[in-house]
Amino acid sequence: MSDDRQALVQAVIQCPADDTPRLVYADWLDEHGEPERAEFIRVQCRLAGREVPDDERRRLGRREKALLKAHERGWVAAVAFSWGKPAWHRGFVNAFAFPHALRSEAPRVFAEHPVTVIGYLCEPGEVGEVASFPPLGRVEMLTVVCDTVRPEDAAAIAASRLCDHLVTLTFRTAEAVDAAARAHLRGRFGKRVVFSRSR
Repeated sequence: MSDDRQALVQAVIQCPADDTPRLVYADWLDEHGEPERAEFIRVQCRLAGREVPDDERRRLGRREKALLKAHERGWVAAVAFSWGKPAWHRGFVNAFAFPHALRSEAPRVFAEHPVTVIGYLCEPGEVGEVASFPPLGRVEMLTVVCDTVRPEDAAAIAASRLCDHLVTLTFRTAEAVDAAARAHLRGRFGKRVVFSRSR
């Protein structure tokens, strides 16, 4: 990634609620031979607007789908497709899910997109390691899918400063989470932590 591109992408990441850095980046992409990516950013930003006439919304929606179908896999690292498809919002990936085995590859997505929502698929003994995943500091909604949560894993997550920005923390488990693990997590996150059973 060139220095100019990196600076423009970082502006998007640092101001995720502001369309201006996204549209500035779209202009840069147009000037550097990536008109489809530029168009996609503009299309999604327009679709995110409140007052879009129905006929325009339908036309833009068709164009959005066509651009994604043709180019999506070239616009984001392959790890974003490792467990379902990524979610795009205003021209960038804002949510994706991945297994623990690909944890080392996931930061590539965070480096190029303002991701705030992730799903993390863990095997037994891996749950606590989510607490030391560096990009977690930018995440607002985290869903951990696992068999169960051990008390020591819950304690590691509860103690992690990387979890400071979490608005919602969800555990989807095959087995019930025991009282000790729940106590660690409730003590840190209160009503922001949700427990559900996978089916």
